[in-house]
Amino acid sequence: MLQASYRGFAMGDGDCAILWLRRQEHEDAPEAPGSLVAWFDAAVAVLTGLLSIWLIYFSYDQAAHEKATIGHAVDAGAITYMAAVVYCIPSTVLFAIAALSLFRNWRIAWTLQVLALGWVTVTIGGSALGYLL
Repeated sequence: MLQASYRGFAMGDGDCAILWLRRQEHEDAPEAPGSLVAWFDAAVAVLTGLLSIWLIYFSYDQAAHEKATIGHAVDAGAITYMAAVVYCIPSTVLFAIAALSLFRNWRIAWTLQVLALGWVTVTIGGSALGYLL
């Protein structure tokens, strides 16, 4: 006889079949509306994380190149480092937390989603507006 334990309760063969059927019904159910947004948030978090790593590497590489060619590096790589630290790293953290909260169906999930999108909108929009003025 097959025995299984589910949350501390002992079950027999029939109970395992019912549990399996319930799991199948749950897997066949349509996805929640937040799951597509959660995958989008996760993808944005990964991309901005990779972008921030690349920008930090590039800023150090640029500073080393300036030091080798000119002899000193006053502000070489400072703007790319600032872009990584001010724009990309907070965006990565916010989108990762928003994706996690949407995957886990937390109550605060959509608030974190709005916060992440608001951060990106304000930083990019503010930068573009400051550039245009």
